[in-house]
Amino acid sequence: MQFQLKPRALWDNTHPLYSRFSPLSKEVSNISALIVNLTVISGQYVYPGCHSASVYVEIEVIGIPTDCVKEKTKIVQRNSVNPIWNHTVQLRVVFVDLAFLRIAVCDSSQNGRVVAHRVVPIRCIRPGFRHLPLRSASNQPLDNSTIFLRTRFEQEEHIYLHDDDSTSYYNIEHVLAYRTELAPETTPYPILKKQIFVLKVTGVFAEETPITVHCESDSTVKTIIQQVSCQPA
Repeated sequence: MQFQLKPRALWDNTHPLYSRFSPLSKEVSNISALIVNLTVISGQYVYPGCHSASVYVEIEVIGIPTDCVKEKTKIVQRNSVNPIWNHTVQLRVVFVDLAFLRIAVCDSSQNGRVVAHRVVPIRCIRPGFRHLPLRSASNQPLDNSTIFLRTRFEQEEHIYLHDDDSTSYYNIEHVLAYRTELAPETTPYPILKKQIFVLKVTGVFAEETPITVHCESDSTVKTIIQQVSCQPA
């Protein structure tokens, strides 16, 4: 039996989100997120006992509602020995301590039946290229069955252009296991910073209520106006 420890934000009064965090709150999106750039490159013996199945991969994040997402790769026809997908997805994870990555290999000819899978806490994933060992649908280890992945992390950093935004947006340094459980003499891989500028735009609609948008360093005036126009008036 496996279980997940209660995150620090729910019990440690020194944590910046203590007594402020609610998984169902709309303000969860105001927390700086961890960006997981994940590439599912290929698989090895992903369907034990069947070498000619047409398979695809489901990529899913299980966590608080704002983090939950699911995506599928293309179907590789009649090859479950060494299928190649080369599928890249960008996952935005706000609450890493309760987020899990689920990788499932599915047989398209059997209505998407799961033939192998693996669930891993996102905080335990290491950057770079990795072979992820798979398990059966009944969660038993499978010999030689792996998924070849590439993972790269980015940390959002909110840049406040208005003083009052600093009280409603939170920059959280997400703790990953590979950075905290190494030997003291080992230098961990750095996490790249992704700057997110928090802007307030007025004068677009009749009301003078400012509209808050997020943009990056390469955003243009056109893209910012497009974001604003998509907001409800």
